[in-house]
Amino acid sequence: MKKITFPFALLALGATAAYAGPEMKPGLWEVTMTMDMPGVVMPPVKHKVCMSAADVASGESTIPKDDQSGCTVGGYSLSGNTATWTMTCPDMSGRGHMTYGSDSYSGSTELKMDVDGEVMEMKQTYSGKRLGECQN
Repeated sequence: MKKITFPFALLALGATAAYAGPEMKPGLWEVTMTMDMPGVVMPPVKHKVCMSAADVASGESTIPKDDQSGCTVGGYSLSGNTATWTMTCPDMSGRGHMTYGSDSYSGSTELKMDVDGEVMEMKQTYSGKRLGECQN
């Protein structure tokens, strides 16, 4: 049986929230990621991240990813306050979207992988909320 690796299981650890425009507020954000995959149960993963004004100005840098996974992001597009992208990894591919507000955001990444000739699907859902100013 083919070994299944989940480079996206830790995506929330690298996920940040930003809207390339004036609506998104810099500050301390709490990010929550959940994963839905048949036969896999994972509790939600939460972490906090301090978003600077520079982070907020960069929409594409906010796509949830794990730099060590070998995945590449393409087709990034921002329309209004919603970003979309595609993702290609060594063992899977998919697409994602994120909708940003000033104090919250939500979105998901839907991925498909081939495991021994069988296509498996995984969906990760992201949400973020601004908690206030960053603490030094």
